Amino acid sequence: MALYHNNIVWVKGPFPAGENDKAIFDKPGGLASKLKEGQVMVADNGYSGTNGKCATRNKFDSAEVKDIKERGKAREETINSRLKTFGILNENFRTTGAKRLDRHKVAMEACLVIIQYELENGNGLFTV
Repeated sequence: MALYHNNIVWVKGPFPAGENDKAIFDKPGGLASKLKEGQVMVADNGYSGTNGKCATRNKFDSAEVKDIKERGKAREETINSRLKTFGILNENFRTTGAKRLDRHKVAMEACLVIIQYELENGNGLFTV
């Protein structure tokens, strides 16, 4: 999720259950490889140790920086909440066979397209 715009900017997956976010972030083709020089993402402390590619909470943050980080993470959680309204994250994905992960990916991306449409057409997120 972009920090200052209503844009979903990166989606990757699906991944097997049990893979943590930082491992996915660091994989070849993961978000770490997509960030340009000087770009960072706001992240929770599970991403610490990413060679300056993630801005996590720390004791040196001013009150203003702390607020920006908290609001940035809250924007992402709002998107996660909207995804849950579709039930795709709450229920078992009931399909089988070799195309199971492909179908799950298509369903998830369809939900994100709808959410992005909402963001662009009057149901945007709060500002940072």
